[in-house]
Amino acid sequence: MKNICLAVFFILTLFFSACVKQTVVDPSPNGDIPTKSENALDQAAAETQFAAAEEACAWFSGYAQPKCNGEPATLFGQTYEQVADERFADLAELKSYLSSLFCADFTQELLATEARPGAPVFVEDEGKLYMCGGYTAQLPYDIGERQFSFVSAESAGDYARLTLTYTARLYDLGPFSLSMDYNLAADANGNWRFDYFVLPLQLLENRAEFSCRVGDGYLMLGMQQGEFPWGYDLTELGRTEWQMDGFHSGLINCEQLLSLSVFFGDGSMMLSGVLIAGSEHPTRRNAAVGMSEEQLLECYPSDLYAMETSHPTKVVSFHPPDNAVGQLIENKKMTSALSPTADAAYVYAPLGIGQHTSCIVFWLRQGKIMAIYIADGMDGRLYGPV
Repeated sequence: MKNICLAVFFILTLFFSACVKQTVVDPSPNGDIPTKSENALDQAAAETQFAAAEEACAWFSGYAQPKCNGEPATLFGQTYEQVADERFADLAELKSYLSSLFCADFTQELLATEARPGAPVFVEDEGKLYMCGGYTAQLPYDIGERQFSFVSAESAGDYARLTLTYTARLYDLGPFSLSMDYNLAADANGNWRFDYFVLPLQLLENRAEFSCRVGDGYLMLGMQQGEFPWGYDLTELGRTEWQMDGFHSGLINCEQLLSLSVFFGDGSMMLSGVLIAGSEHPTRRNAAVGMSEEQLLECYPSDLYAMETSHPTKVVSFHPPDNAVGQLIENKKMTSALSPTADAAYVYAPLGIGQHTSCIVFWLRQGKIMAIYIADGMDGRLYGPV
């Protein structure tokens, strides 16, 4: 019986792989950086600048704050604390400090960040610099492990690139890990600055929402280093590979009732989709196959949308017919869970940094979760609202 279920599961997963694509996580929105510096930048200097940039970026995302003396002031209807950091005494000096780390556009973007609607993170009053009080996260930005690799401007072509592999435990869960690229461009004076920056911990927290537990760790969408099973307790039962739109794609079926949609690269794989049919692999928020609808709603009290199930289209029948699950159609709005066996469906679709292309679909039958699909699209969210 188990062999029959596995066979049905493998056939089912073929219909969820071809439409899912994902690119490497790259915090740079423009990619190309046209400037070149005669001032060579080595890895040690790039890592030193990264540490300073990471701290500064954390001030604007609530994961850290510069030294403050505790003297409060009410500004913009909010309580602010006076900044007592020796590096900057007023808003102009703060801008100058940020400009030594980031390009002009991103510096302006940071300074425009609001801690609350209408209340900037940093303001100046009577020549003194203040930071909005209470703007802090539960986790400090500097937790976790960081491993870097570096490509110089001479090798990359007019820009330098620092690649970070970041691993951390979140609220006693994990470890979670991701890789991302940070580009540094040189100005006319040969000063190197990040063209854009995403706080690693913030991105990791957001991306960890789209993961499932495998053994003692969590399998997260995105770049996986090395050969399968990437250090996880997974047993491959078979795979299918194909070429489409210039991508080398594949589907890896696992004994653990997981089916993985991947893109193959040089020495790495990009995991873009996970279809879960076993109860041993709960999501980051602990929703699992077999769980009741009420429990699902408790795990996901927000950003969970009901999906239409009443109009089956492109239904694919399998043997036995009771295991038939229809194909979900790619769309840029709410889509239908087209299944003759699921009588309810939900999609989890938050809109935080690094989350706009990802979602989790839950199919239910008779009040129980029957399958879970964690997916990331290359050009946009496959299921649910954009």
